[in-house]
Amino acid sequence: MKKVYVFLSVVIPILVISSLIWRPTVTHASFNSNNVMDDIVFTNVNSMGESAIQNFLNRWPSGCLTNYQAPYPVDYFTFGGNVSAASVIYRAAQYWGLNPQVILATLQKESSVVTGDASYGCQYINTAMGYDCPDAGSCPVHASNLGFSQQVMHAAWQLRFNQERSYGNIGWDGDSSVYYYGYMTQGNRARVQGGSTIYYDGTATIDGTLVYMSNGATASLYSYTPHFHGNQNFYSLFNSWFGDTIYHGVPYAHPNGTLVRNSNELQVYLIENGQRLPVPTAESLFSFNYNFGDIRFANYYDDQMPVVSPLPLLKEGTVFKGSGPAIYTYRIVAGIPQKQHFPTWETFTGLGYRLQDVMTVPDWEIPSANYASDVDSSQHPVGALVQPAGHLEVYYLDPNGTKRLFTNQESFYSWRYWFGQVKRATIADTQLPTGTPMGYKEGILIKGSGPQIYTTDPQQLDGSQQKSLISSWYCFVQFNYNYPNDVLGIADWELASLPTTGPVC
Repeated sequence: MKKVYVFLSVVIPILVISSLIWRPTVTHASFNSNNVMDDIVFTNVNSMGESAIQNFLNRWPSGCLTNYQAPYPVDYFTFGGNVSAASVIYRAAQYWGLNPQVILATLQKESSVVTGDASYGCQYINTAMGYDCPDAGSCPVHASNLGFSQQVMHAAWQLRFNQERSYGNIGWDGDSSVYYYGYMTQGNRARVQGGSTIYYDGTATIDGTLVYMSNGATASLYSYTPHFHGNQNFYSLFNSWFGDTIYHGVPYAHPNGTLVRNSNELQVYLIENGQRLPVPTAESLFSFNYNFGDIRFANYYDDQMPVVSPLPLLKEGTVFKGSGPAIYTYRIVAGIPQKQHFPTWETFTGLGYRLQDVMTVPDWEIPSANYASDVDSSQHPVGALVQPAGHLEVYYLDPNGTKRLFTNQESFYSWRYWFGQVKRATIADTQLPTGTPMGYKEGILIKGSGPQIYTTDPQQLDGSQQKSLISSWYCFVQFNYNYPNDVLGIADWELASLPTTGPVC
């Protein structure tokens, strides 16, 4: 048998008492015995990064885990050198696809090691998750489950195993030959590879009361702790610390203009109009005025979006070079990437460019097709930022052949531009037709003097732009945003000039 399969209630009665000493300070929706937690919350593996887990533990300086070190869980059986408790929790959550907040709430429910317990100290840290610990008898039953890292890694597996098997997913984790004894959700299910498929009505008797297992997360939590009081305590802890265990409202993904990455792959995507556009290279990301700090972990709804054609290798107007001395600007004509050559060094420097304005790219990213003409020394190429002599106005030279005014500094900064990039406009630049003013870069977070935070919608062809409200701090955190680093402050009148659409979530 690959693993130990036990279904737990609590460690021992004294631990139930100690965990109840902690009192939730925030009350949300009441406990629903038929739906303790939604699946999407249960498996929200990216709810907290390792540093966020450590910061959370730091809230309790006297807690057992704040400075605790334990072996690193390489896999279910293998453990390495000592790392922080936060690292152990994060690793287990990522390895099994479990919300790390579920682990934290379970640790507190079973042994009070998160906050520490004045009466019992940290004596239960080696059985912290209550894994392999029946209501009565030795704890744990098997010595291989003794130790903080073993408890966290094995219990995280057990919780996810219960969830998947409650749906009849006998192939999860490759353990199709192992029999599952836990509670089942409603439907035709088999408990083991080759076993009979039986219809289950999704009900079970918990403490003498009939309960309907509305989803796999609920079935898993009851299989782990088959008592109301344990699950009510878990619910209260989770609810107070992290928010509701139930997802409310319509499904939501990150807003347009957001870069997302799934936790188990390196590919980065740009969300646009319900689709994911792969970002082909780091140079592509930088040329579109993003940076690595903009990348968020994808949530469930992001992952449901179809993947379409990738972003161009470079944004049109990017000034770049390969391994050779030639310098180009990137052009796209009828969907075909082309390179427009700066014919001489004098042309390049005469237009105010410096080598620090040039992005170096791998040679394979240089288009083979040449633009119809070289860069003209009398006019800046597409993508340039220019300022007429004696004026404060700054314009962006658009690929459509117009110059577009930045109406305020905040709009300029939202694109990650800096004034060292601005060139002195030529006469030919100033004679270009004036297009619609530049709006804010889409997907930027903005706020005025009030507490509300918004995300900017894509600018329309007529120049209009709207903002969408992030309706709660819970939504803000679930999107993996950080305050104030990710938020651009703007004047109240600028904020008011952008009409507000429906909330993002």
